[in-house]
Parts: sequence; structure tokens; C-alpha cells
Amino acid sequence: MGRYCRVLSFACLGLLSVTGLRAQGLKGSASMARWDIGLAIGGQALMRVDYRYRIIVLAPEWRVRLRQSGRWRWEGMVQPMLVRVVGWTDDARPTDGHPWESGLSGGLLLGRAVGGGRLFPYIGSAFGLHYLWLSVPRQSRGPAFCSQLYGGVRVSQAGRWALDVRAGFRHVSNAGMSSPNGGINDCMFRLGVSRRLRG
Repeated sequence: MGRYCRVLSFACLGLLSVTGLRAQGLKGSASMARWDIGLAIGGQALMRVDYRYRIIVLAPEWRVRLRQSGRWRWEGMVQPMLVRVVGWTDDARPTDGHPWESGLSGGLLLGRAVGGGRLFPYIGSAFGLHYLWLSVPRQSRGPAFCSQLYGGVRVSQAGRWALDVRAGFRHVSNAGMSSPNGGINDCMFRLGVSRRLRG
């Protein structure tokens, strides 16, 4: 498992590098890139688990178009993440540190423009390096990894603005680097506003 997560972490760093180089090589086609600022909430309301660990997430994103074929489009994504832990049950109560998490993820999403291009439904995944600033009975404080799977839709508004709605799943664990390592799973809902950069 540790080797698997190390491979994924190198893949994540590679994706961040490729996305950055791609963005630098747009040469006047900045309309292929966009900034997004979003706020998410997460918890275990839809999951059959014996703990509750509720979070609020500030998650801005930088996205760039990597490939397009007709209406289908691949986008690369870089996402810093700041997480505030706002609620828990006794079996997930912090025992040390401060109720925060932070991290940096890279990901890919695949979507298709519909409705004359106004709607852009998509699916995506992301993986990155994470840090837990708190210890809970099922997960130790310190370096960890964060993986995400999600689906959403981007709705274009006036000009270069768009509304982004997304739901998905998040998993945080440390690949056995320290104990305990029970992992933390969250169902998440994110609402964001994005702006396409001027071409």
C-alpha cells in the first residue's frame, strides 16, 4: 500500500508540472484556462460508518484544457485545500493538535458540452499530498494522502463566469506511515464560481 501511494504521489506531482507547463504554453489562448473558488461541506450522512467527522472546505482551483475532441473535453486541475473540522462524535474526537487539515491535489476531469455549450457535465478524480493538524482515535496527526472521486456540472453565466456544482467522495489516510491509520471517508458537496481567463 505504501508503494502504491508513493507512485500516486509522484503521478500527482507530474500532473501538476504538466498542467503548469501546458498553461504556460497557451500563448494567448488563456481562454483555455479558468480560476475557480469553491466552498464544500463534508460528512458521513450518506455512509454506513460508526463515526461522524464533519468538515468545511475552502478549495480554490486552477483548471486548464488539455485536450478536446468535438464536445468532449479533458481538463487538468490543481487544487489547494484548507479544511476546518467542525463536528465529530466521541470515536472521532480530536485528541491532539488543532482541528484543521491542508493539502495540495492534482486531478483530471472529463466532460461534454451540451445545451449549446452552456452546460458542461463532468466526472473527475484527484489525488494529492495532505496534512492533518489533529489526531483522532482512528487517524494519526501528520502527513497523509487525499484522494477524491466526483461528478458535477458547470453552468455558464454572463460573460466568462460560470456556476459549478459538484458532489463526490473523499478519502484521507497515510498509507501506514504512522498509527492509527483507519482512514477518514467523507461524502462532499461543493458549490463554486469560476471565471474563464481572457483569451
